[in-house]
Formats: sequence, structure tokens, C-alpha cells
Amino acid sequence: MPVVRGLYKGVKQVFETLFSQTGTSFRKVGLIEYPGPGLWSIVFLSASPEGEIEKNLPEPEAYVSCFLPCSPNPTTGFFLYVKRNAVTELNISIDDAKSHLIV
Repeated sequence: MPVVRGLYKGVKQVFETLFSQTGTSFRKVGLIEYPGPGLWSIVFLSASPEGEIEKNLPEPEAYVSCFLPCSPNPTTGFFLYVKRNAVTELNISIDDAKSHLIV
């Protein structure tokens, strides 16, 4: 049980940090077609790209930042810039989306 307790505490702390209601982290949930056509993944949407990144993206205002967590360890993942029209925003809470990631 000590191993499970340590893992639980770590995962809980990461989720509390990333999805805190007082921070400026992720506020919306979406789906993107990833890793290939017909395969869909849950992502957490963040702010639009800014600064140097925004200047170097083609059509900078057409992108959104998102975090694609890995399963079964959602504390790791990929941070992506995805075309806004390639993201389907979901009308579910961050907590509901988190429950789909931990299997």
C-alpha cells in the first residue's frame, strides 16, 4: 500500500496544480483527432500561443494551446499547438474529463 499511497498523492498533487480553479491553467476540455484519422483524444485547452511562438506559427490566430495527457499516467503528456478548427470543445467539466483518463 505505501507504493499506491505515494502514487495517489503524486497524481492528486499534479491534478490540483494543473486544474486549480484559482490558477490560469486549463479551463476547457476538447477532443482532437490524434494520433491518426478516426482516433480521438481528450485534451485540456489553454490560452492561445503568444510572443515568439505566435509570430512563427503560420496563421497564428488560428491556433490554440492544449495539453494531451497520457493514459494511464495523466501526469505526463504532450503540449501541442493545434488549429482551432481541429478542436471540438466539449461541454463537460475538467473533473469529468479527468475521470475518463484514469482507467
